[in-house]
Amino acid sequence: MISKLKISKKKNLLFFFHSNISFFSFTLEKHYYIYNVDKNQKHRKIVFFKSYFQYFFDQQSTKLKAKIVWTFNLIEELLRVPETYLKHIENTDGLYEIRVQQGNNIIRIFCFFDQGQLVILANGFNKKTQKTPKKEIDLALKIKTEYENEK
Repeated sequence: MISKLKISKKKNLLFFFHSNISFFSFTLEKHYYIYNVDKNQKHRKIVFFKSYFQYFFDQQSTKLKAKIVWTFNLIEELLRVPETYLKHIENTDGLYEIRVQQGNNIIRIFCFFDQGQLVILANGFNKKTQKTPKKEIDLALKIKTEYENEK
């Protein structure tokens, strides 16, 4: 019996929430996907490294912060994260970007993996051009190297 069912729709995504179970559905390249996610089971854990990301996060609007947190939850809970939200940066050694869009605000948050399922957040920036600025990639790679040296 379904007592409380909350339905939320965002662009091509549809979410159903009920107690500890969520259903995510979305279309990608003409295919329709449905995921059943147990909220107690997370596939990844997102952590901050020092205060690099925190400073960027604190400067964002309340709505954008909510969308960032929502995207982080999606990345933690889905076994296979669509490239719409998490994409490998070409020609880098294990650097990824978390992709967040709230209205006209488009941001990218660089991250990398440690021991498979631990996502380490590096820096974030507001995306204003089609191409990712090289200085932002270089900064993220520098943070990644710093993390690896301090492990």
